[in-house]
Amino acid sequence: MARRRRPLPPQPQLVGLAVLLSVAVSAAAKTDQPDVAALNVMFNSMNKPSQLSGWKSSGGDPCGDDEEWKGIECSGKFVTEINLSGLGLSGTLGYQLSSLKSVTKFDASNNNLNGDIPYQLPPNMVQLNLYGNSFTGGVPYSISQMEDLETLNLGKNHLNGQLTDMFSQLPKLSTLDISFNRFSGSLPQSFQHLRNLKTLNVESNQFSGHIDVLAKLPLEDLNLQNNKFTGWIPSKLKDINNLQIGGNQWSSGSAPPGMEKGSAQGASSGGGSSSGINGFAIGAIVIAVLLAALILLSVLKKNHSSDSSHYLMDESSHNRSFAPLVDDGRVHKESSAVSMKPLELSSSLSSRTPSAVPRKSISDNEFENKLNLSRRSTDPINLVTYSSSDLQAATGNFHNSRLLGQGTIGGVYKAKYTDGTVLVVKKFDPLSFSGSSDFVDLVNSISKLRHPNISELVGYSSEPGHYMLVYNYHMNGSLYDFLHLSDDYSKPLTWDTRVRIAIGTASALEYLHDACSPPVIHKNIKASNVLLDADLNPHLTDCGLAYFYEVCVLSLLALDEQVCL
Repeated sequence: MARRRRPLPPQPQLVGLAVLLSVAVSAAAKTDQPDVAALNVMFNSMNKPSQLSGWKSSGGDPCGDDEEWKGIECSGKFVTEINLSGLGLSGTLGYQLSSLKSVTKFDASNNNLNGDIPYQLPPNMVQLNLYGNSFTGGVPYSISQMEDLETLNLGKNHLNGQLTDMFSQLPKLSTLDISFNRFSGSLPQSFQHLRNLKTLNVESNQFSGHIDVLAKLPLEDLNLQNNKFTGWIPSKLKDINNLQIGGNQWSSGSAPPGMEKGSAQGASSGGGSSSGINGFAIGAIVIAVLLAALILLSVLKKNHSSDSSHYLMDESSHNRSFAPLVDDGRVHKESSAVSMKPLELSSSLSSRTPSAVPRKSISDNEFENKLNLSRRSTDPINLVTYSSSDLQAATGNFHNSRLLGQGTIGGVYKAKYTDGTVLVVKKFDPLSFSGSSDFVDLVNSISKLRHPNISELVGYSSEPGHYMLVYNYHMNGSLYDFLHLSDDYSKPLTWDTRVRIAIGTASALEYLHDACSPPVIHKNIKASNVLLDADLNPHLTDCGLAYFYEVCVLSLLALDEQVCL
């Protein structure tokens, strides 16, 4: 009976030769390896479609002479264009597209791709076209960093939620199409920075509010149809060659100067330029007269009205209102805000009663050391000086209905004026300072902090026993408010918005630690100290007050005692 011959084990020389050949093939590959890896991931994420001839799930040389990958264009060893339009592709785009640093054109329109648009996209794109797919979620914030982007087409998908304020750094964008999605809320204020925008299509969404932000853009093609826009049409937009405004809720009353009724259903011709100019001149004259009258009335009112007549009282000290969004940065009437249960805040914005332990006064030297001040500054303070009586009247004698938060160093109150001005007053415990000079030194230090993500100090009161700081009021409240709202009202705080808030807050801290001399330590970072403006941009507050925030823990021996570290 013949024996079977056992196969010989591979010889070490043959194994070594195979390794050398593999290395040689890899070295001979022309395409940049990060580009190859990104296309491999993309191919696998789209379920290895047969339509993509030449593509591979691992390895390959799409820019080489011996391989041809469908839809791929190269320059040298780098992939520069990806054209996959109308191929019936499904799945997702993968997670490694940011490696394609030389790609300037990405077209995957008219397919069946789904899921979220990848957060990390090719960073140097000029054209991005994802029209006609089934993408969900929002617009990735990484798009806001594409300074060379000229065309962005995300129309006819299932994108939803609030369109985040991310368009201020796209100076070359000329075409923007986000039509036939499910976006809601107001148009972002950063639209006003799109100085080269010629075509804007936002039809068939659920946008609301005014469109004033579009008034100064050089638009030639604008489609606003089938949304929930209100107000009037800026007169300048009426000159657009192709203007579609039907299917909205435009105001029917008399239009103010510079505005027109939105009754037209189709395109508005550019004729009648002479009448437009005459209308503009008349409007300018009317506005000038109104401004002069307002200035005269304000002067007369200031001279003759009593102090108490300048301020308004809130009707209730309970059930404060909070508006998750603000249309085009305007202040809403409080009756239109969403009524909420009082939120249980902590620390400086907490509703807890402050500790009754008296705060002892400190010497000048000790105060300076605590604030890390090497010397007293003699620089003049360029801030508004308020009298204590003025702030007392503006806050309704510091009424409970104006209380925004209560902490260990005092209360935070809303100050309201009849001209619509709203401010925030931080009122210190009188025992916090040994004298007015100490407080003025603190004000001088805080007034030097200048950063777009730090709440700017606008004024103060330094009368003995009445030490107060005055800041601008942010209608959207704090990050704490948004994080602790119900799901329905948390929708505006999308993932991209959260990333932007985190980056802005980190930028503020970097400024305090690295740009300030001496460095400023905050010591009280928390969600309630991150305020959000009308566009949901973060503003860190309580900067420069590190001395007042000692870290206290409960004693293990007695829960009613505090040990301060």
